[in-house]
This record gives sequence, structure tokens and C-alpha cells, in this order.
Amino acid sequence: MLEGANGAPTGVLAFILGGALMPLYSVCLAEVNDRIDGSEMIATASSFVLVYGVGSAVGPFAAGFVIGQAGPSGLFLFMAVTLGLFAAFDALHIGFRPRTARGDKQGYVPTPAPATRCCRFMLIAPIAPMARQRQPEAAIRARSRRLVR
Repeated sequence: MLEGANGAPTGVLAFILGGALMPLYSVCLAEVNDRIDGSEMIATASSFVLVYGVGSAVGPFAAGFVIGQAGPSGLFLFMAVTLGLFAAFDALHIGFRPRTARGDKQGYVPTPAPATRCCRFMLIAPIAPMARQRQPEAAIRARSRRLVR
């Protein structure tokens, strides 16, 4: 296995990096939704998806340019600079934003059980047709001959 910084396996480092970056979209979306009214939900969601899409399109080209200039370690340099700018923006934004009043805050509401059952069905439903018994080859050929005639 390839070795990374200080002899740590690259797979372990990639796992930690992925675990740190994957929730970023969800956390940002939750933060945005906490700051808007219900009437602004559709416009905000569409803007958020648009910005995310532009970043998804431009990011790989920008990362490729940095990798071309700095070599393979340029990917991590690009991610460090991008996340550093993101953290600086957040730090400035948090400093200028007024605190939410205690009366406006809401508690955590867990997902009810029926929604969980629905999600399980959505995960299992696409697999169910594959679990059916396959038809014999002769039956498939006979059906295709009837369709061709």
C-alpha cells in the first residue's frame, strides 16, 4: 500500500479526509436553511445547487492546473487553500452575524419511524427485481421471436 506523510497508509489518510469533507455540503445547507424564511426556501435551494454545480464544474479544472504546476501534492495544496478560504469566510461571517435569540431556536426533532420504514423500502425496492428467478433461455428466445414477427 502506498505510504503518505509520516509513513501512514494513504488509504487511511484518504478515509479521514473523505470523512471530514463529505458532511460539508449537508452542514452548509443546514446552516443556510436556518437563516431563511419558509417563503425563501425554493429560491435559496436553487441558488445553493447552482453554486455547488459551478464549484463542481470549475473545481476539477482549477485543481488540475494546480497539480500541473505543483506536482501530485498540488491536489492537497489546492484543497488546503480552498478550505482555508472557506474557513476564513466563515470566521468573518460568524463575527458579523448577530446571535439567534434563544426564543427563536428549536430543539432537535428525531425522524419518526414511518419515514425510516419508507427509506428501507426505497433501498430494497430496486434490488427486488434482481432477486426474482430468471426465466429459461428458451422462453426468452420464444418471446423475442414473437416480437420480431
